[in-house]
Amino acid sequence: MRANTLIMIVLAGVFGVLAVVLANIWLASQRNAMARTDDVPHDTVVVAAIPLKFGDTLTEDKL
Repeated sequence: MRANTLIMIVLAGVFGVLAVVLANIWLASQRNAMARTDDVPHDTVVVAAIPLKFGDTLTEDKL
């Protein structure tokens, strides 16, 4: 086997392992960022109880 071929195979292996390690670190940081929900504002969502038409006045019995 020629030296150039062997060097390319070793470099491909090193870059492959490096890509896997960096992807694992990035995924772990994303997982931690998604787990933190303390900073997320919470809003109340209101859903209509009956179908509404455009221009209908919203009252408590319709919500």
